[in-house]
Amino acid sequence: MTDPLAHQLNGFVVLSNLFKPFDDTFNNIWSKARHNLSPQYLASLQKQLTGLVQSYLCQDANFTDAHTNQQWLKSIIWQLANGAVSGGNDDSMSYQYSGNMSRDLLMRMASQFPNHGMELLNSGLIEKLLEVTHSTIKFLSLQPASRNPFAVGPREHANQLLSIVAMSRNGNHCFLPVLLNKAHEILPRLVSPMLQNPPENPNMANVDIFDGFGNAGMAQPPQLQLAMDSDYDRKFPVEEYDKKYAMDLYIGSMDGVDLSGFYVA
Repeated sequence: MTDPLAHQLNGFVVLSNLFKPFDDTFNNIWSKARHNLSPQYLASLQKQLTGLVQSYLCQDANFTDAHTNQQWLKSIIWQLANGAVSGGNDDSMSYQYSGNMSRDLLMRMASQFPNHGMELLNSGLIEKLLEVTHSTIKFLSLQPASRNPFAVGPREHANQLLSIVAMSRNGNHCFLPVLLNKAHEILPRLVSPMLQNPPENPNMANVDIFDGFGNAGMAQPPQLQLAMDSDYDRKFPVEEYDKKYAMDLYIGSMDGVDLSGFYVA
């Protein structure tokens, strides 16, 4: 049986696949690579990136196009993982040539990480970083835009990643350290337990959760209105009841008093 709401699980599936590469070994490599990136170095790269992206956008309106950059990411991930760029030929020389091209590309990317960059060649960090970036952009594209126009929402985070990917797609891999840092900043936000987009007009907005009535506040106790019969009100008016009550008290107080010695004229 097909679940009509199965499409709502797409984001969850993408998010699950996003964190698949992370294990203890990969976390250690990831942390070590970030540790070698000083804040001053990252700030300098970010400043260069901002200026270059603007110049590229003036030349190419599709520079940060999501589909174009996502397709490039998928191609590069496959190339680096399989060591083949044009693996359509069975000739061993072609495979060797393709493998060399793949390794050269990986070396150019790894060399952008200062201090021990070459150690990343066989660590799998570059391949998994690009894979995580691909899944992160896909997940962010499925999220609704932020309601706060001044807040950095999913779309803005996706555009930041796409601009770095686009630079690498054009042969400029020096901003890969910024990509690693951006991914590190964004990933915790994807699994935040806080409700990111609460409903604007929830039906339960006026319910008082501190009592059992739902519409009465703690400072306003519930008003219980009894339906009094109109004949009852007319039969026992307050004035007559007060007179009858006073007379009963007087008679009760005189009970047991000896009046035989009083002369009544």
